[in-house]
Amino acid sequence: MSETDATETGAKSGKMKGILGFVLSLVSIILGSWVIGALYVAGGYSTGVAAIGLLLPILAVILSVMGMSASKKAGEKRGLAIAGLIIGICALVWLAIVVAGLGAMSSMGGELLDAANEYQDALDAMPH
Repeated sequence: MSETDATETGAKSGKMKGILGFVLSLVSIILGSWVIGALYVAGGYSTGVAAIGLLLPILAVILSVMGMSASKKAGEKRGLAIAGLIIGICALVWLAIVVAGLGAMSSMGGELLDAANEYQDALDAMPH
């Protein structure tokens, strides 16, 4: 294999990693909250299970960084990899806030339900 073939293969690999990182970051920021919510409910309202949803944006950031690095070495454009990195970091921060919020809700669990029941009882006691 010649040096140009290796460079072209590296560039394509870097480009593909950048594109894949970009796509994963878009998917994670668009569907991430739903995925984390579904994992939270399916896991018996466990924040630990919901945190599995953070793997997608982490993977998106890693692939974007790898794509940027490989594309830079090959002298290729790296716009999608940079966009994937930025969106992936935003998705990671947003979904970490969602998981933290679910954790806070879990810790308050019974208190929120009691408050809702008291509110409903007060509404039912009002004259119509």
